[in-house]
Amino acid sequence: MENNITEIDEDNLLFRFRGNLLISGNDLPAHAELSWKELDIGGIKLKQDSPCERCKMVNIDQDTSESIYKPLSILGQNKFENKSVFGIYMNREDTQKCKMRVGQQCTVIKKYI
Repeated sequence: MENNITEIDEDNLLFRFRGNLLISGNDLPAHAELSWKELDIGGIKLKQDSPCERCKMVNIDQDTSESIYKPLSILGQNKFENKSVFGIYMNREDTQKCKMRVGQQCTVIKKYI
């Protein structure tokens, strides 16, 4: 495989980033999550802990161990505080059990200025 990001299918690429939640929307610009301070997903309140700094593992196909440098090099073109980031870590203050489901509404409650 050449180092061409278009040769990686979307599911494989998303798997490499190992996210717990994937939030999509028509009006979300790239890196929108970096501005989110608090979210509500189906009534569950989450607060941003920090941006997720990425390492070389995103370059490795988890099924074949094949390496392609393109994912990390693309992230490196748009650094945040001089770091290659993609995604955010979030915390929940409420410790009661809850369930999130595919398709639940996600609302940004507060943003960083």
